[in-house]
Amino acid sequence: MAGDPMPRRVAKRLGIACAHADEIRRDLRGSPAGDETLLDAVLEAVRAGRRVEEPLEALQAALRAAGDARGLAGYTDDEDGLRSLRPPGISEGFAGDEAATEVLYGCPGNGCARYWWPDGPAPVPRCEVSNVALRRNRL
Repeated sequence: MAGDPMPRRVAKRLGIACAHADEIRRDLRGSPAGDETLLDAVLEAVRAGRRVEEPLEALQAALRAAGDARGLAGYTDDEDGLRSLRPPGISEGFAGDEAATEVLYGCPGNGCARYWWPDGPAPVPRCEVSNVALRRNRL
């Protein structure tokens, strides 16, 4: 992973794993795998700067073996599978229009595709890898 750009599919899966780590841990504990070491292996690989493709595939396989046919994709917020040029929550205004400015929080190290939309006053989630608060961005 060091120096090489992460493929988009891998970054998306890593973002899902980070954003839904608590749910994934709970599901893994109740599965035939029986523990969360597969998720820990993914997070440790990122922390150590190693490639994450193999640990992510092992995690994906374990989730599928536990009965979730979608694996990591089953944890995404876009359950309906709709695709759009504009993500949910983005207004239709123009880029220079102040009313069109939206706030989105993302991975603090640009290591994955995780994002979080604030929904009222709430504490900003922390990165599962670095334990740093997600980075605020304006769209």
